Amino acid sequence: MDGIVFICSEILKRFPSSAAAQGGKELRLNIRKVFPDVGEKNPDDLESFLEAAELLEKQNIVSLIWEKFKQGEKLKTIIVTHPEQVYKLLNEVFPIEGCKETGTNAKEKAEILRKKNNPSSDFFTWLEKTLTNEDFSKGINADIIENLYELFVHLPSHISNNELTCTPRSLSIKIFNDSKKIEGLLNKTSFLFKRAEKEGVIIDGLSLLDRNFPEVLITGSLRITGAGSFSITCTPASTISLAYTAVKKTQNIELHTDTSSQKQRKRVLCIENKETFYALSAAFVSTFFKSFDVLLYTGGYANKAVLSVLKTFYQSGFSLYHAGDLDPDGILIFQNLYEELDGKITPVFMNTHIFRFYEQYGRKLNQQIISRTKLIKPSIRSISDMQNLIELIEKTGIGIEQEIIDYNRFTGDVSNNRTTEYTEMKDTGIRR
Repeated sequence: MDGIVFICSEILKRFPSSAAAQGGKELRLNIRKVFPDVGEKNPDDLESFLEAAELLEKQNIVSLIWEKFKQGEKLKTIIVTHPEQVYKLLNEVFPIEGCKETGTNAKEKAEILRKKNNPSSDFFTWLEKTLTNEDFSKGINADIIENLYELFVHLPSHISNNELTCTPRSLSIKIFNDSKKIEGLLNKTSFLFKRAEKEGVIIDGLSLLDRNFPEVLITGSLRITGAGSFSITCTPASTISLAYTAVKKTQNIELHTDTSSQKQRKRVLCIENKETFYALSAAFVSTFFKSFDVLLYTGGYANKAVLSVLKTFYQSGFSLYHAGDLDPDGILIFQNLYEELDGKITPVFMNTHIFRFYEQYGRKLNQQIISRTKLIKPSIRSISDMQNLIELIEKTGIGIEQEIIDYNRFTGDVSNNRTTEYTEMKDTGIRR
């Protein structure tokens, strides 16, 4: 083990996000927390580690704090006094200097783009003002800024009617002479675009470069219309797949077979798992499952096609509901939907009644999964029976997969996430 590289590598991991990188207190490495296993398997590794720490101290890069024991001293803390020297040892650019250079580059690009009336200048201005040392440590350097500039200065000339005139990889060859350059660039910078979007900075045309091709599955009798002559009519109780390119054109959704009761109800049920979606779609066609007018498959965490069409459903007067796994991740998936839709969706069939009914068939959760309930926010816990369900999951350590739930057994007030069981004679359709 190269002790100096080992210690310095840990410093590099922690420094960019530390208070020291912002001019605060010096970075301190607690030996028990940062290096808990050093020397456990091989005593020579411990000796090499201590020698490296002492050598770094002699070079005035770190200072060491020892704690005394009856049988000698033990290293307690490494204080990084000159972090820039650590980066120099490993031939890395010091993030404070690199971040400053990158920010200057972004500012220059923003000015050029503004003179060209290119709207992406706002992004580069935002980047110059918000770039952090941690961003630089993730690879956002001057070269990345240069590549982003090349992409966005050329992108407008390859867009017509809000569509790319060629495929993203073909565009990548035209701009960079490399078919996967754009793909790699966007993967590396995606966290920046998400952060910018949350702060209201949007780049026109960025979504056109997406190669994920998100889709949404919908069951229902619908008339979907949009800009120009865009129109899709679904036959009664049919299942269709809409690509994001089609979803983006959608402006209004109506029930195809309107009755007065349907106009009043207009309910969409989002379903987390595909097996359940297709089972309920079959029951929907057979008129066994008629509590909702539309079924929609989210596929776990909702993609942008799902979110976009749900927003259109809501704007078209539909009420939105969601059913998923009765476990921490199932509730977190609902939480994600709830936040993306500004609270305009209600959980249904996610309550203690259904949990108790299927508890004996549930799967045992490990502690790591159970601990994810800590991520569930108060806004979700306050909804109807949700807090009771979370406590039941934590107490039993059981999770109920959506695929084992027979929703045809349950009825009740969906608006309050309350359900009661009934038995059904499927030959006659009579409940009893």
